[in-house]
Amino acid sequence: MTRLIASLLAGSALAAPAAAHSLPAQNHDRAAQPSEPEQVRESVADGLYVITGRGGNILFSTGEDGTFVVDDQFADIADTNLQLIEEVSDGPVVFVLNTHYHGDHTGGNADFTRAGATIVSHDNVRRRLSGQDGTAGSALPVITFSEEATFHWNGQPIRAVALPDAHTDGDAMVYFAEADILHTGDVFFSGRYPYIDVEAGGSVAGMIAGLERIAEVAGPETRIVPGHGPVSTRADVEEAIEVLTHARDRVQARIDAGDDREAVIAADLLGRYDDDYAWRFITAERMAGQVYDALTAEGGEPAAAAARSDPLSMVRATAAERRRARQEAGDNAEGMQPSDPVEPAVPPTAPDTVSPTPNRGG
Repeated sequence: MTRLIASLLAGSALAAPAAAHSLPAQNHDRAAQPSEPEQVRESVADGLYVITGRGGNILFSTGEDGTFVVDDQFADIADTNLQLIEEVSDGPVVFVLNTHYHGDHTGGNADFTRAGATIVSHDNVRRRLSGQDGTAGSALPVITFSEEATFHWNGQPIRAVALPDAHTDGDAMVYFAEADILHTGDVFFSGRYPYIDVEAGGSVAGMIAGLERIAEVAGPETRIVPGHGPVSTRADVEEAIEVLTHARDRVQARIDAGDDREAVIAADLLGRYDDDYAWRFITAERMAGQVYDALTAEGGEPAAAAARSDPLSMVRATAAERRRARQEAGDNAEGMQPSDPVEPAVPPTAPDTVSPTPNRGG
């Protein structure tokens, strides 16, 4: 039998189902799409691959222990993704780690479970999936963690680390230490305005704090796999921090001046970034609107989550050690060239708050 996990750090636990909640889920209307993006697999390191196409970016590791997958997109393309994985894998899919609960990252869970995988996630991912009508039991994570978990797998530690409540309240990044590759989930949208799911615990403050933590872990050579967009660098993360900080400051100034939501949107506050960052799902107007919503949410921004104790010391130490080792060895290998950005399959007319109707099967 394939060797299972060698270490789950303190804070990891088997999760129990939680009470149901009425939660937003990403609603995808393929009929509104002019065309479907092709599923593409690309190597980013020895034994590590990225799959782009519909939904969030998939990162997976192959080797003698079996295959470890980060996110699995939609149910209706699960067979295609499994085939793309099997073509280059040395063994079965053993683990799938969900970076958060949205359907464009977890929709394939049940299919991957039937293929033999064990689903792992932050505690709140299981809680939110359990609260969605129609979610199959086989789609639920069976191992969950509250702060971090380490897998010793295919010759390297793979560390999943919870981030401040940012895109949602169950975000995690996944760091492949030996390869110096980091999957950020949807805390980082590369080269585009992000989506902040306020109803699922996301916040502007948390997004900025999460991006700052990602930038702390990443080195100048770290290849960063965002939730959506091309494989990126720390400089791209730093630019995303600049964009979101600018948006927060401009919108907050208008709120302080007494402007309502409509006036904030009409003010065209983010014009300097719109040409490069506005896209079909998060237009310039929608970006201003969601930042306004987050900043004016009842009870204010969840500062307690952003002030959560820092679980990243081990990850940062490993990243620094890897960078020092490469410098000493004179390793100047270039990283993967960024591919075309990948957009979630969402309708261009989607409302600011995504429909609470769960998408089952894309």
